[in-house]
Amino acid sequence: ASHSLSVAIDSLYGAYLKAHYPLEYFTVALSLYSGDMERTANLISEMDYFGIKLRPIQFRHSNANYNIDKETNSIYKGVGAVKYCNEEVGNKLYEMKDTKLDSFIDLLEVFPGNSRQREILIKLGYFEEFGGTLKLLKLCDLYDLYHGKKIIKKDKCGLPLDLVKKHATSETAKQYRFEPKAMENLLREFASLIPDGEIPLRTRLESEAEFLGYISYTNPKLKNTGFVLDVNTKYSPKIAIYHLDTGVTTIYKLGKPSYQKNPFDKGNILKFYSEDKPKSKLVDGHWEKLSETEPWIKNYLVVHDL
Repeated sequence: ASHSLSVAIDSLYGAYLKAHYPLEYFTVALSLYSGDMERTANLISEMDYFGIKLRPIQFRHSNANYNIDKETNSIYKGVGAVKYCNEEVGNKLYEMKDTKLDSFIDLLEVFPGNSRQREILIKLGYFEEFGGTLKLLKLCDLYDLYHGKKIIKKDKCGLPLDLVKKHATSETAKQYRFEPKAMENLLREFASLIPDGEIPLRTRLESEAEFLGYISYTNPKLKNTGFVLDVNTKYSPKIAIYHLDTGVTTIYKLGKPSYQKNPFDKGNILKFYSEDKPKSKLVDGHWEKLSETEPWIKNYLVVHDL
């Protein structure tokens, strides 16, 4: 009896907190049930009623765990849950939220983690304020190659010649020499000239699936387009598809002849159209159609580049 009373009191207290402090309530609840996908999904669906948005990890907003942004009535996901990252990196990055950084090169100079963590966070769109994912990955390569260099041999220089000559302290027949800050200034100027660009969408989605354990990317323009999360071909193929326009995951069936004619696998992107068909049940050796329906893929195209 005392246990039941305790549960009831906890439930009433939780209901009170949810009604009066919804941001705080959902932030704590999401942290408590971070490993429970079903309860997390239920919490996220409840948040819509309160007008609370769940935002992906983002520099200046995310710390190690779920974090509140009262100005936008949002909750930001935490860096600590990202594969190969940790709470220490998440918290150190959050401590930089008010730091003035004029260039991504400035951030690279003070990044608190290792190169793998840096690459993962870029692919997940964490540093989007500095530019597209492809641009930032290129800048990392350049930074790793030239940061701190005092001498560049002319026959191995991969930087624009006009910028090299502009920032070089001196020049000989075979090399350029730089003072300590000259190379960083060169890289900053070069960074401003690199056009924005994004990694292929499939790479972004695969990165989210691997490093986050779920897909968070959405684009309302990508209607009837989905990322294949799973394919089960034991009977009529069952396909788990993440809708890129809404973020909803649906289990579809597909005719076996259609699948065999144009096969695909987990990780592919499909442009597809669906229809609802009556479910069937095996009764006395015969298949009977039921009044209940289920979604089937009507036709589809495997998309190789988006």
